[in-house]
Amino acid sequence: MRLLYFWIVVGVVVAESGHVEHKPINLAVLLPIADVRRPFAAVRLRPAMDLAVSRVSTFFRRRLRVSYRDSNCSEIYGINEAFNYFMRGPPNVYFGPICDWAVAPVARQSYFWDIPVVSVGALAIDFLLRRRVSYPLLTRAGPANLHGLANAILEAMHGYVWRRVKLLYERQAMADVIPPFCHLASEAIIYLLESQRVVRKDHYKFDPDSSKINFEEVLVNEVGHEFAGT
Repeated sequence: MRLLYFWIVVGVVVAESGHVEHKPINLAVLLPIADVRRPFAAVRLRPAMDLAVSRVSTFFRRRLRVSYRDSNCSEIYGINEAFNYFMRGPPNVYFGPICDWAVAPVARQSYFWDIPVVSVGALAIDFLLRRRVSYPLLTRAGPANLHGLANAILEAMHGYVWRRVKLLYERQAMADVIPPFCHLASEAIIYLLESQRVVRKDHYKFDPDSSKINFEEVLVNEVGHEFAGT
C-alpha cells in the first residue's frame, strides 16, 4: 500500500512536469538523520525508500533522483532545509517532514511553490480541519492519525454508555516519537468530545516533573466521584 502511495505521487509529478524524458524527477526527503531514536529516522526508512525507487523506476524512463536532509523533527530545521532545497533548484516533491511541528511550515509554504508534500506523519487534528486552507498540497499517507484515535475512544464510550470523561495527560509524553505527542492526542480527543453534547468532559495536565506528582491526590481531587463510574 505504501508503495502504491509512492507510485501515485510520482505519477502525478510526471504528469505535471511534462514529457521531458531526459530530466530527472527530484525527490527531496526531509527526515531525522542524526536523531536515530525515532521510529521514522532516515536510518530506518531509507531502505524502504530505496526499494520503492528501485521498483517505480522500472515503469518509466525518467530517473528518480533522491536526496536526504535532516529535518531534526523541528519546525526550524525542517523549513530551513526545505528552503535550501528550493533555492538550489526546486524539487518535484517533498517527502516529509513527519513530525507535526516540522511538517506544518513546510506544508504551508509549499502552496506558494506549487510543490506537493507527502508525509506519513502530520497526525494532529489541525491538518484535518484546515487541510484546504492551510495545507492544500499536503497528502497524509500514514496508516493512522489522531482523529482516528479520538473516534475509536468515542465509539468505545458509546458502546459502554459512558457519559463522563476526565482526560489526564502529560504534555511531553511519547515525545521521543513525535513531540509533543500526548498534547496533540489530547487536543484531538477534546475537540471530538466537544461535539458530543451528552458527554461531560474535563482535562488535567500533569506537572512535567514526575517527582512532584501525587497520584493519589490527583485521583481524589481531579477524578473523585464527579468523573468516576459512567
